[in-house]
Amino acid sequence: MAGRRIEKPKEIVRDFREFARDYNVAPLAIGVVIGTSVNDFVKTLVNGFFTPLISLLAPRQGIQNFTVTIRGSVFAVGAVANSLISFLIVLWIVYIAVKVLLRQKKEEPAKE
Repeated sequence: MAGRRIEKPKEIVRDFREFARDYNVAPLAIGVVIGTSVNDFVKTLVNGFFTPLISLLAPRQGIQNFTVTIRGSVFAVGAVANSLISFLIVLWIVYIAVKVLLRQKKEEPAKE
């Protein structure tokens, strides 16, 4: 490819460091790892606690397997309910975390 310059390895490393610093890659990566852990925890909580609790009130096949058939179309109502419960729990956890972080930010003295 005419006109394209192949950069030296040191320049590539320097550019990558600048990119990581300028775009806060480390905090973003930490957020992704924590988010994945929260997601795993919430799935376990929903499948291990909330689903059996709701299944006590649901039909015999349990809430996860609960489906409704209308004109030959099968609607996985139980799977949607499980996803909704998971979503609401994650939403609640994020809400609490943001409230705590905002409260801490307000309490910090102004730095000059």
